[in-house]
Amino acid sequence: MSKNNYHKASITLAVVTVGFLISFPFRSSFAGGLLESLFGAAMIGGLADWFAVSALFRKPLGIPWRTEIIPKNRDKIFNTLIDMAENELLTRDNIKKRLAGYNISDLLIRYITEYGGNKNIKVILNRIIRDIWVNINPEDTGKYLEDLLKENALKIKLSPLLLEVVEWSLKNGYDEKVIDYFLDELIRICGHRQMKIMILNLYCNFRKLYEQGLLRRKVANEIILSFILRLPPEIIADYLQAELLKFLKEIKEPASFWRDKIKVRIQAILLNLKQDTRIINKLEAWKINQIEQNLHIQNAVVAFIRALREEAAAAQDKTWQLYSWTDGYIDRLIKNFKKDYVKQDRLNEVVKSALNNWIDRQHKQIGIIIKESLNRFSGYLLVEFIENRVGNDLQMIRINGSVVGGLTGVLIFLLTFWMT
Repeated sequence: MSKNNYHKASITLAVVTVGFLISFPFRSSFAGGLLESLFGAAMIGGLADWFAVSALFRKPLGIPWRTEIIPKNRDKIFNTLIDMAENELLTRDNIKKRLAGYNISDLLIRYITEYGGNKNIKVILNRIIRDIWVNINPEDTGKYLEDLLKENALKIKLSPLLLEVVEWSLKNGYDEKVIDYFLDELIRICGHRQMKIMILNLYCNFRKLYEQGLLRRKVANEIILSFILRLPPEIIADYLQAELLKFLKEIKEPASFWRDKIKVRIQAILLNLKQDTRIINKLEAWKINQIEQNLHIQNAVVAFIRALREEAAAAQDKTWQLYSWTDGYIDRLIKNFKKDYVKQDRLNEVVKSALNNWIDRQHKQIGIIIKESLNRFSGYLLVEFIENRVGNDLQMIRINGSVVGGLTGVLIFLLTFWMT
């Protein structure tokens, strides 16, 4: 506590006390009585206020009654402060109202663009990435990812997924596009020279199968086909290839009978996927077999991690390619966010909603935190704390008491003198 006003108050009390003692023998005269009333009243006022101020903190003259007011009421003072802070100053509504006045997105953008937030985010993210690649175990990571992928892939039912894809395709007209695609591919394949050779071989095989080594059939075929009709196998193959292409092109026509048949068949297959448990079980069995036999990513993950480690070791911190990618991604993310007011509003809503919920849940912690902080003050420390901050001002009460008391004493003396 500053001793400036304390010394002034003590000197004032000492002066008026000495003045009272000196003027007391001359109280019978007008001047002596006036000074005696002045100094006496000032002394009484100063002593009374000294006792009052001292009684706030300790026991003046050892008197225990109605003294040590602050130490004795420590808990009551603390509880009042806690209640005022929690239920009057820092209420839920006051905090939420204050929070509502802030634009979270605007604060974030200002931090990123004006206070180096962009650079800080990149530094932190790059440090995290490097720590991950340095400390991660490639074999364990590869095995974990492979097991995780297999576990989740096995949980996926293939038939409902396939059914959903097919239904969506039919609904959006993709069945027509799929049919056209396959027909175009078939037309391209069937028009190839190799297809003619295949048709010729197929025709020759069927002819041999029909003749079955019988001479009369062989002779009849030669006479009818080669001499009468003049249709050697090559010409028949050309004809069959042309008819096949013609048939496929006819199917491409929207009004084709066979095209409608294909669409009906697709619908039938779709219905079977829904109802035929045999097909469903076969699909699931095929899926399980493919996952167990062909889904092996552990070695690829290990190789990928090791390659990144080697690249990171060879490159300086600022030249690692992965850093360039993440830095560019962050720049694009920030640029898009600054232009997208919908995302900014959404961020405001999400953050404020989360903070409001947190305030509702944790508001009582305000009182707990304040109480924990105040409990560190014992009665002695509380007195010292208050005296260090307002004790000097409280000493002015003593000075004012002497001044007011002295003036009151003079006024009373003059009134009584004139009345008598």
